[in-house]
Amino acid sequence: MKSRVGFIAWAWVIIIGALMITPNGVHCIACGEIGNLFMGVTSIVLGAVSIFTHKFALK
Repeated sequence: MKSRVGFIAWAWVIIIGALMITPNGVHCIACGEIGNLFMGVTSIVLGAVSIFTHKFALK
């Protein structure tokens, strides 16, 4: 159960990152366009790396 929750949480981070990159998605008022792109890419990379390391940590 614990591994599923971690996987779903990091997948959610990737989804939010993808929404921040899209033109009509989630917007950060304080960040602006460049900040949205940076935060979106950062969350996608962080989520992907975390899922990858989480998968191998459970083995």
